[in-house]
Amino acid sequence: MANTRTPSRQARRDVAAEITQRIIDELDKGVMPWRCNWRRAGGSLPRRHSGEPYRGINLLILALTAHAGGYTSPYWMTYKQAGAYGGQVRKGERSTLVIYYGTAHRREAPDGDAQDGNEPGTYRFLKSYAVFNSDQIDGLPDQFTPKEEDLDAGGRPIERLEAFFDRMGVPVRVGGDVAAYRPGPDDIVMPPHERFEDGELWYASLAHEICHYSGTPERLDREVARRYHENQACRAEEELIAELAAAMMGAHLGFTGDHIDDHARYIGGWIKALRSDKRLLLKAAAEAQRAVDWMFEAASVSTDAVGTAEAA
Repeated sequence: MANTRTPSRQARRDVAAEITQRIIDELDKGVMPWRCNWRRAGGSLPRRHSGEPYRGINLLILALTAHAGGYTSPYWMTYKQAGAYGGQVRKGERSTLVIYYGTAHRREAPDGDAQDGNEPGTYRFLKSYAVFNSDQIDGLPDQFTPKEEDLDAGGRPIERLEAFFDRMGVPVRVGGDVAAYRPGPDDIVMPPHERFEDGELWYASLAHEICHYSGTPERLDREVARRYHENQACRAEEELIAELAAAMMGAHLGFTGDHIDDHARYIGGWIKALRSDKRLLLKAAAEAQRAVDWMFEAASVSTDAVGTAEAA
């Protein structure tokens, strides 16, 4: 008798869970994996083959992969795109998953109700695709192979960073020995530059605090920012968002820095939160990207207009 059973569908990959577990594994080692404490030729901002910068969680995923693999190029592309440039992915090289969100129409929308918070009859979906760093590909044009002489000797001009943050118009009071956003006066306090071991650490700390500043009701109205002092879960999520935003700003503007002193306390909170919600990291990265977009808009600068590698 013929087998009439319908073959079971292959289990779908849980990309959010995979990404979250990868970050948890690094945090378990005491490492904040979104940080790169050195500069790479061509810059640390991951870019598509066209030169367009990656955003949100993809920026984090690719920066982590570049760190682990020792890649110096900021460029990433699919196997097919590499072939279009005359390149060939080397045998044995492993790809990296990046993700994107999209909106699609349902074939049938019950009673015309909105689905998943979108327009009636639509829903949001998450998909992934595989990319390779140009360091994993032979035969690509020279534009995808940044040279060491592209690195700035002795660090990037602090004056440029100062000018960028000044353009935002965020009230920053310099003095004392605390870096913090103060909700009452709605300003930021920062210790003097000379209190930091490295000049770039000051800007990493400032970017972190400006992310908190951006979350107020009159700005981005971020729920966990409003509820920061209510419970540890909100505090951990808001601090994760601010950390990711500072890392993203560093990738865009070319500064690095390890500016959190109490690593163990923050890392422990993040591990607990990430283990309880596999989508928390994706949500936090999206909120961090919103904060970064707000900062660039406040400074009247396009995110494509900065960085060590020019967008094509």
